Amino acid sequence: MTLHISCKKLRCVEYDGTDNDSYVIIYAREEGHPEVQIGRTETKNNTSNPNFETSVDVNYWFEKEQFLRFEVMNANSSLKDNLIGEGEMPLAKVMACSRKCTIDLKKESDRDRGKLIIIPTRDGNCNDDVIIEMKVNLVGIKAWYAC
Repeated sequence: MTLHISCKKLRCVEYDGTDNDSYVIIYAREEGHPEVQIGRTETKNNTSNPNFETSVDVNYWFEKEQFLRFEVMNANSSLKDNLIGEGEMPLAKVMACSRKCTIDLKKESDRDRGKLIIIPTRDGNCNDDVIIEMKVNLVGIKAWYAC
């Protein structure tokens, strides 16, 4: 699956009052395993509503509990980059989205940091086979007609 990312109404964290120079770092985590960085967008300058060109490919495993965490950062040329906000969502919930998923960004107790929008697209090249094993017990004819 490929994730396309954008943000809306990001809170301005620039010291000079101009719009943010923002980018997103994407992390993945499976239950019981450490978090790993799986992607990073390009930096979009001077906007509080960035649409990122860089997409991120993720593998979804139905039988595993997987989580995605997103850090929206503001790039600074002379200072350390600072966090605008972050959010987390189970990958299964992203998979269930028909068009887009929205995450409210937060930083510590401050929840009004903007929104992160994920538009998932399924890989059309998926050719995995699904094997289903079933066992049927014979049912008496009377019981069959009673249904």
